[in-house]
Amino acid sequence: MQTATRKIARIASWLLLIIFFSLCCKITLLYHATFLVQRQNQHLTTLKNAASSYNAQFAALSEINPDLAGWLTVDETSVDLPVVFGRDNQWYLEHDFNGDTNRHGTLFLDAATNSDTAGNLIIYGHNMKDNTMFGELDLFKAKSFFTKNGLVLWETEQDKTYYQIFAGLVLPGSSLSPNYIDLTNWANELNDTAATDMLQQLHSRANLWRNVQHHSGDRYLFLVTCDYTKSNGRWVLVAQSLSEEETERIKEVS
Repeated sequence: MQTATRKIARIASWLLLIIFFSLCCKITLLYHATFLVQRQNQHLTTLKNAASSYNAQFAALSEINPDLAGWLTVDETSVDLPVVFGRDNQWYLEHDFNGDTNRHGTLFLDAATNSDTAGNLIIYGHNMKDNTMFGELDLFKAKSFFTKNGLVLWETEQDKTYYQIFAGLVLPGSSLSPNYIDLTNWANELNDTAATDMLQQLHSRANLWRNVQHHSGDRYLFLVTCDYTKSNGRWVLVAQSLSEEETERIKEVS
């Protein structure tokens, strides 16, 4: 009887050791992935800032990855990163800017987006708990932060466009949900009727809303990440393009 008890104890001890070392390995891999993506982002930012001209910034980054679409900066967050445009919405979920496998992925435009036109854009990024990628977009869930911040800069090889976040909403990620919204219906250029309908739907579903004046021809930017308050949820921030005068006014206030 004692021999059987000792055998069970030894097996239990080995199982605990295996579980312990498995957890250690998993944690080590997570930290290593974070280290790699932080180092890469720092390198890309340094490369961009060191370029001799605006066009040279994008030329240098495009040499590393020709899928480069632009550079996204969200004020008062760690989002200051390149955005790519792949052939689908899967590859860059698990690959970094260099094309290496990394669970952090890369910020990327929806494959349905026509990045060559002056239309609406949808950008995806993982909601990482280490605050990389779109991890800090959760800051906007606090009304005080949402109210005080929200200036976004979208840079492409052709130009710079400032946006102001005016809506934050949690949506289901599954198309089978009755409350699902297919954001790709609002991608690219919309006529005034479609834009008005979009704004009405956003207002009715928004958790947070900023009253701003909308104009015909405005461009909209959708920043989409995971939401962990519901199963398979999405946290969506919507921003409106700003004129030069509006940009300067917001900068003065902030």
